Amino acid sequence: MKGLQNNQKNIIERILYYWGKIYTRQIKEGEEYKRLEKTIIILITDFKIKSLEKSEYHTKWKIIEEKDRKIILTDKLELHIISLEKMRENEGRKMQDELLDWLYFLENPKSERVKEKEKIPLEVIIRITGLTKEEIMN
Repeated sequence: MKGLQNNQKNIIERILYYWGKIYTRQIKEGEEYKRLEKTIIILITDFKIKSLEKSEYHTKWKIIEEKDRKIILTDKLELHIISLEKMRENEGRKMQDELLDWLYFLENPKSERVKEKEKIPLEVIIRITGLTKEEIMN
């Protein structure tokens, strides 16, 4: 299955290749280019990518103008690279991040972080049930 490959060789070239295949399959020869829609590729790795060693655990890529790095050529290309290895390096830190919560859930649904997120705040229980704090605690 292409989605579950564990080959680190030429990983950047491969994600660009897969992005291109998905993008170009949207139209057939002779159809209007304006029918092409935004295509997003998400790569979740269990290893560090050499050229991204100094980046965060989640990076988002677009085609930008090189000089001022503010002008985006198109919003049709978006690549997300998520490193589980880098995520694990920050495991002790209490980062508030929904993506991290999901990644911890996917990696280990029984982890402490996931168990923590499962707890329903007391205020929510009171609002939903109509019970008082004393009734809930007893």
